[in-house]
Amino acid sequence: MLMNRLVLNRFVRLPLGLLVFALRLHAQTVAVEASPAPATVPAVRASVSATVEAGAERGVTGGRLVGHLYDFKQLAGSPPQPNPDLQTLEPLALAEREIRLFTERDWRPETLQRFFRSPRRVDATQIFFPVVSAEEAPRVFDAGERIEESGWVVHFRGRVSPPASGRFRFVGGCDDFLVVRLNGKIVLDGGIHETSAFASDRSSPRAYAYPLDLGGNHVLIHQRGGFVVGHAMDLRQDETYEIEILVGEGLKDEFFAFLFFEQEGGVYAKDKAGNPVLPIFRVADTPPPPQGQFVPPFQDNGPIWRAWPIELGAQE
Repeated sequence: MLMNRLVLNRFVRLPLGLLVFALRLHAQTVAVEASPAPATVPAVRASVSATVEAGAERGVTGGRLVGHLYDFKQLAGSPPQPNPDLQTLEPLALAEREIRLFTERDWRPETLQRFFRSPRRVDATQIFFPVVSAEEAPRVFDAGERIEESGWVVHFRGRVSPPASGRFRFVGGCDDFLVVRLNGKIVLDGGIHETSAFASDRSSPRAYAYPLDLGGNHVLIHQRGGFVVGHAMDLRQDETYEIEILVGEGLKDEFFAFLFFEQEGGVYAKDKAGNPVLPIFRVADTPPPPQGQFVPPFQDNGPIWRAWPIELGAQE
């Protein structure tokens, strides 16, 4: 299976210029726009200030989720030390083990704090990361000089309120790891590699097979049936809920992560395969990425969740 996956991914390596997502660094909301031609990381970063100004003119408002990137290949310290477990484990197996331990240990921060953490905080306004090479992903999270492409995870945290009262489900897909916990309960494990005790309460369909021409998506469909439909959540608009999201990469291939939500009773358009076109889970009025063959279809101008950050403690 690993060999098949690597063969598939050989044909879908894309430049960073096609990566589009809302990113927040140093308590400042930043939306990284797609460039029309291949671009380097410095070229993308050079456009950040103009993007922020354009967002301000459009009246971008909303919250954020506070995040940090952890590298399982390095142990915390000054300087960081190589993880001796790499002598017997590949980065993918190491990441799977550590993320599973974290979810099994009630998401206690100390489980991750023994690993090197990127000094720059990375906050998100939406979990919608179109495909990028795994080599580029840490650089986008501003950690490329200190973290290599495999065996890492970003831990996001905040408090959220839904845009309306009702029954909701998260729907997500990721190459490789995506786990969502709400008020202490795991409500979605949407990665290619499962790293939690998540079990869907939906009888059918349990996943949506969006026809994306990506090697990782083909594997996701084979392994999980497609984008995984999460556990039902009965939520009230006037209440807040603590949310934690893990997004990570295990192999040296491609990385993508998409998180949507679906409200019971909602009316959604369908794609050509009959899958619902859902709104992106977002907590700010950030501009959406362009529709295209390398992102799943999404509802334009979908509802916005309210959010308040939960600051993560300093690393020992």
